Amino acid sequence: MKKYGFEFEPVPGRSGWFTSPEVSGEAALQAANRIGSQFDGRGSELVFCGRGQNDGDTDKLYLIGRGDPVGLVRDFEVGSHAADDENVVTMTHQMLRSIYAVARFTPIIVNPTAYEARFISHVDAPKADHILRAIERHGYQGMDYYASKYPDLIDQDIISSLVSDQRLHLWWD
Repeated sequence: MKKYGFEFEPVPGRSGWFTSPEVSGEAALQAANRIGSQFDGRGSELVFCGRGQNDGDTDKLYLIGRGDPVGLVRDFEVGSHAADDENVVTMTHQMLRSIYAVARFTPIIVNPTAYEARFISHVDAPKADHILRAIERHGYQGMDYYASKYPDLIDQDIISSLVSDQRLHLWWD
């Protein structure tokens, strides 16, 4: 199936899931960013750069016909890389479910080490503060991106980043 300028093939055992054999790694991330910027939130398709259990060490470009951006956390075991807590995937799933209730998003990167998403509608400072409170309630999952960007990390840094980037960046180093 050809879509968004790429050929996609079905993922075995996953109805409605496809990957593109012609793009991977950094090229998959660039494609996911380009395609994701065109979404307005009305459709249910998800296109993102991801690394599943059978993908080895390389991220691929995924297309899911009817997808739940939060449910991908479990499918891709987000946060499981270098995690000390065996419940990190469940806690990350719960955190993202709370964030999604405040501000809908579409994923850009989904793998065991990262979850990055673009907000579908504008996030201002009050909404960013609500997002931060959801992050706090669920144990600050995936804050390595913000800690690396802001050495003296405070709440206002995360709020400012959410507003300026219009993205959620979660990393586990």
